[in-house]
Amino acid sequence: MANSFVEHLGDGSTTNFAVSFPYLKPEHVSVLVDGVDTSFTWTNDATVQISPAPAIDAVVRIQRSSSPDARLVDYQTPAILPEEVLNLDSKQAFYLAQEAVDKTTDIIGRSGLSWDALGYKLTNVGDPEAGTDVITYSFLYNVFRPELTATYDQVLALSSDIITVSDNISTISDAVSLLQGISAEDIGAVVAPSGVTVNHVPQWSTTEGQLKAGLPVGSGPEHLLQLDGDGKLPAISGENLTNVAGAGLSVGTSADNLVQLDQGGKLPAVDGSELLNLPAPGMSLLFETEVTTAVPFVAFTNLPTTYSHLLMVIEDASHDNAAANFTARIAVSNDNGVSYADNAINSSGANGSYGWTGGLIVPGYNQNSGTILGSGDFNLNPLAIGYSLNNAIQWRAVGGINAIRFKFQGGNVDAGRIRLYGY
Repeated sequence: MANSFVEHLGDGSTTNFAVSFPYLKPEHVSVLVDGVDTSFTWTNDATVQISPAPAIDAVVRIQRSSSPDARLVDYQTPAILPEEVLNLDSKQAFYLAQEAVDKTTDIIGRSGLSWDALGYKLTNVGDPEAGTDVITYSFLYNVFRPELTATYDQVLALSSDIITVSDNISTISDAVSLLQGISAEDIGAVVAPSGVTVNHVPQWSTTEGQLKAGLPVGSGPEHLLQLDGDGKLPAISGENLTNVAGAGLSVGTSADNLVQLDQGGKLPAVDGSELLNLPAPGMSLLFETEVTTAVPFVAFTNLPTTYSHLLMVIEDASHDNAAANFTARIAVSNDNGVSYADNAINSSGANGSYGWTGGLIVPGYNQNSGTILGSGDFNLNPLAIGYSLNNAIQWRAVGGINAIRFKFQGGNVDAGRIRLYGY
């Protein structure tokens, strides 16, 4: 039993705690709650009060420290030594001795070959470095546990691989057992389908345990072609090849000729005037719309920025309002079609009974401004003078054009094909 301190357990409501040991001065008494210095008041000489009440199971320790740094009595010569002075001096020494003894019994002590922590936890312990160091909870959870988990996952993966290899070995063993049960007579007993002659029956090699086709390796008739070291077919003579598409055609660059690569592995020069359906050099079709039902306009948005210029081709476009003025309009946008700079290009008008065919070029559409060039014709009749787009129309769209629109001033677009190219 301790002589210089007493411990209580908090219950969440009790605030008064008994002081069961003697002391020389009230200031020699201190209170710790769960090891933390806590303020208190005296309600009487044997009771202290803590507010707020310590929590449930909190350890309330009331302890004494009888001025270990300074003596309470200083003897003088000559002096009168009354009983109170002698008692005070001896009590301080006695209390200090009690406190020292209590501290020795309140710390970790040896018990045989072990250290006894008296049921208390160890705190402020550093992470281990040597093999005989104590492992802290932090080291166990943050270092050892992830390594253990990774090792466990590797063991699981290795176990899965072992199971897979075991299954494969069982499959191979079954296949070998099956082949070992096949005799040469079984293989030789090949029944050919009606009308088919079997010239080479596969043979079973009992010495090598292999199934052989019985054909020689080579590039002649009834030979097996063997791939070379690069996994490619060997060179063969094409003279005996039959039923090959184009066989019997002459080599050359004229009609019905086979084109032969030159020594550099390239095609020979050919007359490009007879090549058909080739796209314009460097030009790509971005969008195409064929109008079969009346729409207010035809717009192309999200224009790619990887080209330098735009080409719009309009074929036989018409509108559904025969009485209205037939004025074609081209508009551009730099906010992807949210708003347009209308009337960017106009054509002269005609009524809706005619179609309009033409095209326009937008050079440098990725720039902040530029010019639109175009021309076209209404199909009034073969001899009429057509109506053309106004040439060299200026436009401005900060950041470049990312949407373009075709429409008519009167009525909807009810027919025609509009294509947009980038180049």
